[in-house]
Amino acid sequence: MPDGNQEIPKIRTMRSDADELAKEKNMSRLDIAAKSYATREKGERVLINPKLNLSFTKIFAGFMLLIILGAGGYFGYGYFTRRSENVEAVVSKTPAKLLAVDDEKKLTAREATPGSLIAALNAERQKPLKFGTIIYFPIEIFKKSGETKFAEAGDFIGALSWKPPATFSQNILPDFNALAVYNQSSNDLAVIFRVSNLDRVLGSFLEWERVMPSDLKPFMNAESATNLSQFKWQDEIVRNNDARVFKNSAGKVILAHAIFNKQLAIISTSRDGLATIIERLTKLPTR
Repeated sequence: MPDGNQEIPKIRTMRSDADELAKEKNMSRLDIAAKSYATREKGERVLINPKLNLSFTKIFAGFMLLIILGAGGYFGYGYFTRRSENVEAVVSKTPAKLLAVDDEKKLTAREATPGSLIAALNAERQKPLKFGTIIYFPIEIFKKSGETKFAEAGDFIGALSWKPPATFSQNILPDFNALAVYNQSSNDLAVIFRVSNLDRVLGSFLEWERVMPSDLKPFMNAESATNLSQFKWQDEIVRNNDARVFKNSAGKVILAHAIFNKQLAIISTSRDGLATIIERLTKLPTR
């Protein structure tokens, strides 16, 4: 049993330690609390350095910027590459010549102005050039959509409102040549189409004969273009090549067509025009 006069030891507490510290340092509890708070804040600032935090933010932002620029460059390259390819497809190259010609002249026509191509071709045919001359006309069409392109065979047939059988259009290739052939007795329009299926083009050529004179009428002389329904087609040999010719009442050939070397379908507004083309093709065969 403890002696009744013995003093019970005091239990140390955080509060008692604070009181003793206040007495020793001559500080109030408020001063001690403020100092403790300042020490704690200082420790936090050491752990989270604002300068370090700012540097990390800059590095992260720079890294993200590089990613964005890289992705933008990749997708931008792909977009403009595809766009360039599309533009190149739209603005097509000048169609290849299918025979040796004496000159070349680009003609333009507007899809929204029917007859503009007929007028342009006839204006060229009327020029007084030396007979035996052949001029090739690449044809650039301004579409209603705003697109500009060199005409393919289907575009050309459509621009002139020709009405060949569907099998003809389906069995020729896109490349073709529109030509002016200057002969001693006439200046003619001639067209060469590249054949993809010989038998079908031959059959559709014969079927087209029913309306071909009407389709080509704008390129015939006025005196030759009357009473077309009274004239008939017949077989003929032109430059050792089988051909079909359409003669008027005076026996003059005002339209002719033939297949050359099983590859090219040729139409001309005279026998002489067809003969001149076949002669050129014979001297310099189709590639």
